[in-house]
Formats: sequence, structure tokens, C-alpha cells
Amino acid sequence: MKVLKVFSQIIIFFFFFLIFPFSPQGKTSTGEITVVAVGDTYPGGRAGPFIKKFGYGYLFEPTREILKGADLVIANLEAPLTQSEDILMDKKYILKADPKAAEGIKDASIDVVTLANNHIMDYGEVGLMDTKQALDRYGVLYTGAGENVKEARKPAIYEADGVKIAVLAYSNTFPKEFYAKKGSPGTAPGYAKYVRRDVRAARSAADIVIVSFHWSADRLKIPKDYQVSLAHLAIESGAQLVVGHHPHVIQGVEVYKGGLIFYSLGNFIFGFYSSPDTEGVIAEVEFEAGTDGFKASSARIIPLDVDNTKVKFQTTPLEGQRAEEKLEEIVERSEPFKPIFYDEASPGSGHIVIGSLPTR
Repeated sequence: MKVLKVFSQIIIFFFFFLIFPFSPQGKTSTGEITVVAVGDTYPGGRAGPFIKKFGYGYLFEPTREILKGADLVIANLEAPLTQSEDILMDKKYILKADPKAAEGIKDASIDVVTLANNHIMDYGEVGLMDTKQALDRYGVLYTGAGENVKEARKPAIYEADGVKIAVLAYSNTFPKEFYAKKGSPGTAPGYAKYVRRDVRAARSAADIVIVSFHWSADRLKIPKDYQVSLAHLAIESGAQLVVGHHPHVIQGVEVYKGGLIFYSLGNFIFGFYSSPDTEGVIAEVEFEAGTDGFKASSARIIPLDVDNTKVKFQTTPLEGQRAEEKLEEIVERSEPFKPIFYDEASPGSGHIVIGSLPTR
């Protein structure tokens, strides 16, 4: 099929009845569910003066309507919410945000945050416990870190219109000292054996399973081999959606055996005066119920301006030529996964389709 020009948004469609390799284990429901996923979120740091003057709502204002329109919104919380001064270990970047940020996160319609990353333990067990307490106070669910590895691997279960959605999160980044163990707190390690077991268990209890990975390396635009292997394992074990973050740039998109993979969503709200090559997108995925359970039916990619020297920590959807250029780059980065991009709507609509891949 002829490849057409990329416009201001990407719509992804794929045909699961041809390539979905397993039978769902969760309950069957009816209807449609919209899930929005965003990348690294750090509501602190250099954003502090703006938060003090305008409140946390200032950060989310340009994206508020997109988040509000979803049934479930997931973000990676890249810093503990704590007032502790006791850092766990010395490293280049040590992050934290005020526990009051939890209220801003909730007000922005973010329902679940993932804690499996290389900063949530910057202030040790105290910082993690403070974070959990702050999120509990405002009813924000979390997954990916806990008092021990069993708790860290426990999924967040969110229910929307009677549909149960399980979210799992894993860290594949240094320092490994942050990984939870049987008798010590930390993040859920992204070991293959954990991913396989946890996804299978979650699929037996939920209609939709989403897996988040904090992985790769700073500014790396092409996924590493282990990312591809883990993402494929998650899909093969029963997940319908995989999202990644940590590189602070966007990586490609893949349709694999009926599942959808965003290798890196890049940044969302991040309290640094980021370099010009920092990037981010919002992924908006539609799930539809069929006779054999829920499957993703389409997705929209919304590129973001995350250059805080310009947007002053108000992450803003790109428009016009800048959006077109960024989406052309996403098409190029997805090329290793052989998707087929084509316009399936009226000219200028900005609707792009990624055709289904053969089962591999």
C-alpha cells in the first residue's frame, strides 16, 4: 500500500483476528475503553517556581483535555514524593518532589502511576513510603515498587465501566541496588521470569493487561535487543499493551502478535530545562470488546513539545509543520519493525494507519 505523508497525529489500526495467538483468560465484557499513557513525569525540580506561583494544575493545562477524555491514564512517576533529606546513595541525578504533587497528579486525571524506575528510591525506604502515602491520600493507584519484591510485582487493578485493567511495571535500569528483594524494599526488576509469571497471573484476573518498562539508555532512539525480547515476552504472556520510557526520547512502535508496543514515550512533565533533543508523545489506545475479549483496535500518537526553555514546564501538543516533522521521525524509527503507514482518512486529516504485521 502506498506510503503517504504524515500529518499532525497518527492513528494506528491493526487486525487482531488474523494474528492474535492466544485465548483471553480474563472475563469478557462489552463496550469500548480508552487508555492514555504518558512517559517520564517529574513535577518538581526547576518547575518549582512555576508550581509555587500557579499551582500544580499549571503543568498539565495544555494536555488536560486529552487526559480527562480517557477511561484510564497511566504515567511514570520519576521521583519520590517526599520531604526527606536522607539520600540512599550518591549518584549524578537525585530527584524528589513535594508530596502535595499527588493532588496535582490526581487533578490532572492520572489514575495509575508506575514507580519502577531509577529515581523512586533516591531517598530510600522513607521516600518510597512517603510516596505511597501521598498517592493513597488522593486515590492514585501505583505499581512497580514496594516493601519487598512480592509487593513491587503486584499489579495495580483499575476498573472502568466494569472492565478490569491490570497495570504492571518493571525497571531495567541502574542502579541495581534499587531493585526490591525478598526482604528489602525497592523496584520490581524486569527479569523475564517475573514478567512471564506476573502477566499470566494478571491476565487471569483482568480483561486488559498493560505492562510498563523503564529501560534502554539516555537519548537512544532505537530499542536495544533486550527491550524487544521483553516486550515480545509480555505480549506472548497475555499483555495487550506495552509502554516504555527512560531514554527521554521517542523510540519506535510495533504491532506484535496482536499486541501494541511503544518502546519509549519519552518525557511528559519533567522538571529540568531539557536539551533540544528531548522528546515526548502521548499514546491514546482504544480497546474494543469482542466475543473473545478485549483487544486494542486503534491508537493515536500525539507528539509533544517538552522543551522547557520554550514551554516553561507546560508540556504542549505540537501542531502544524513541527508535528508533521516529529511524526515523520517516528515513522522512520518504527521502520525496523516493518509497519505500513498510510492515510486512511480524508486528505489533511492527520490519520495514519499502521498495518498489521505477520505473526513472528
